[in-house]
Amino acid sequence: MKKFFKDHLFQLIYLIPVSFIAIGSFVLNIYLNQFGIIDVALFDSKTIFVGFIAVFQLLSFLIVLCTLVGKNRFHS
Repeated sequence: MKKFFKDHLFQLIYLIPVSFIAIGSFVLNIYLNQFGIIDVALFDSKTIFVGFIAVFQLLSFLIVLCTLVGKNRFHS
């Protein structure tokens, strides 16, 4: 496992902004589709920011969920 991370370090680092771009584009196009608009600008700061916020909200939700489920599981 350590060898995998060492050999593929740059690919893993590239994965972070690419995932922000992909998720941001997906979320923006779902929202704008309600108004009949499709945004094709992938390398826009708005797209990257929306992707970052979407990932941040998802991770925050999962942390809170795991915390609440973990507390309830041990106190029953």
